[in-house]
Amino acid sequence: MTNPKCPECGIEIDDHPIARCLDWWIAKDVIGSKVLGFECWKEYNRGKNYYSRFIDDAWEVVGTIRGSYECKMHNGIIIMSDPNGWYVEFPKPSWQEITAPTAPLAICRAAIKAVAEER
Repeated sequence: MTNPKCPECGIEIDDHPIARCLDWWIAKDVIGSKVLGFECWKEYNRGKNYYSRFIDDAWEVVGTIRGSYECKMHNGIIIMSDPNGWYVEFPKPSWQEITAPTAPLAICRAAIKAVAEER
């Protein structure tokens, strides 16, 4: 399993905190937004697309992963509370298992790993 580094701050995804650069990374690599650069994206998205912080925004990430053909071949995505926080599994392309302090952060970490492995 790969542990990619954030293209903006260089932190590995397993250690990445809730941050705007993680939200930008999600927009760019998972959602597929046409993004120029981190600073432009951050200014344009002021007050929205907080994928790593808010569950409402993180559900868009889940929907994107769920909509891929690889995920449709399996029986779903697992998101549940865990003694260590929140646990997420994405079956794309192989099972990506992540535990993080919050559900949105766990969703984002698992999504980045899934997309990185697919490449």
